[in-house]
Amino acid sequence: MTVCRRNYFVCSVELTIVVWLLIVSTFSILGVTHNTPHLKPSASAAADLPMLFRGSQPAVEVMVNGQGPFLFAIDTGATDEARVDSSLVARLELRVSGTSTHSDGSNKKTKLGIVRLDSLSVGGLEFRNVKAATRDYNRLNLPHIDGILAFDLFHGHLLTLDYPAKCVRFWRGELPAVDGGEVLPLKRVHSHPAVELTIGSRKVAAEIDSGNVAHSFLFPASLVERLSLATEPTSIGKAKTITNELEIMEAQLRDNVRLGKYEFTQPLISFPAPFPFANIGNKFLNQFAITFDQKNNRVRFVRPGNDKRNSTGTQQQFGNQGAESVRD
Repeated sequence: MTVCRRNYFVCSVELTIVVWLLIVSTFSILGVTHNTPHLKPSASAAADLPMLFRGSQPAVEVMVNGQGPFLFAIDTGATDEARVDSSLVARLELRVSGTSTHSDGSNKKTKLGIVRLDSLSVGGLEFRNVKAATRDYNRLNLPHIDGILAFDLFHGHLLTLDYPAKCVRFWRGELPAVDGGEVLPLKRVHSHPAVELTIGSRKVAAEIDSGNVAHSFLFPASLVERLSLATEPTSIGKAKTITNELEIMEAQLRDNVRLGKYEFTQPLISFPAPFPFANIGNKFLNQFAITFDQKNNRVRFVRPGNDKRNSTGTQQQFGNQGAESVRD
């Protein structure tokens, strides 16, 4: 288990009456070129960092072009290298050169400016020539962030998000072989990291999204139509993405949900997702230490102590309390 050497203040957010959906993943579409940043060799093969929080979203302190530290959230639902808030672009006088096309997964699209970071340092790791989209990422009722670290930035390392220990670790090595219990195949849905859920007898690939701070399970309407619900759907508010606004419903499943060796009894789900695949958010992920091995397409879910209290999937454990949000 990763052990952090320092304790940090964890930010919390008072949830508002209006319920918003956080979906902070980005789709790179329409032939946008993916340029992998160069990783400068480090004396340390691993970086252990305290997990800070933006609401329920994990975050760490980073250095940009030798300046900082700045607070960057970690979004496993974002599929390129990084995002930079417009306030940091102005502060560091970064030059916006070109645009990229983004979407929330629907047919609506928008363009964002692109900047290049000479260096982006996370613990003992330093990345060079990092391409990052930019806009205002602080429209929400959440603590201020200076940017976002996206999933593909760490394709050459194992990434561990240890929510219970409040630690983030980037390290060399590989996960053990898939065992169907804790170590599972790391899949991709629309380029996003995903894992297989079993809902009753139905198997579904679901995105693993640390950028979703508002929900446990977020499903598209096309999937919900094929599921059996134990309760009538109720509205929990409006969801706003970078290109859409929609009403979000909530209901309790009649079936249990299984992830590897873990089973959850009739959890609450939210719907409809604005994208055509299932999504797992922080209100579910936060009970696990999750390690991603992109090279070998494996992901490990470890629940410290295998606390059976969490296996019931009660409404309070997995209910969607709501938060303001936006997905790009």
